[in-house]
Amino acid sequence: MLKRKVLLFLGLIMMVWVSAAQAYVGLCCAHCGGNMPLNIFGGGIPEPKEFRFKVSQMIMEMGPLRDGTDDISNDDLLGGQNVNGTTYPALPTSMQMYMTMFGAAYSFSDNFALMGMVNYIENTMHMDLNNGNNFVMTSGGIGDITLLGKYR
Repeated sequence: MLKRKVLLFLGLIMMVWVSAAQAYVGLCCAHCGGNMPLNIFGGGIPEPKEFRFKVSQMIMEMGPLRDGTDDISNDDLLGGQNVNGTTYPALPTSMQMYMTMFGAAYSFSDNFALMGMVNYIENTMHMDLNNGNNFVMTSGGIGDITLLGKYR
């Protein structure tokens, strides 16, 4: 009988403890406990007077030109007349993109928060010319800037 009462008491304590941990949901939808990561647009709402900062990186590569699931040879598209009668002076052979994303959020209160995201991108694309030469195109700079405010 004592063992049963102790188990009942511990079970009640655990239920009260869990509900207290989920009490704060802030500006969030409450599915995640009020603490979504910053990479979800509109998420990442910090608790009041809390500042969050996030840095993440992404790398993407493009390989040869394709038609559906088949690779296309650059020789078929450069120089002479193609099937549709067009020629291209230069074609890409590969591309690499490196993107670094920065995000920040600050919650002034339970009802108001501001967030911002910006990314820095560097692209490199290797090109073939129809005269047999090749060159590399590069570009880089700041990409999209997102500012978001949430008020409920």
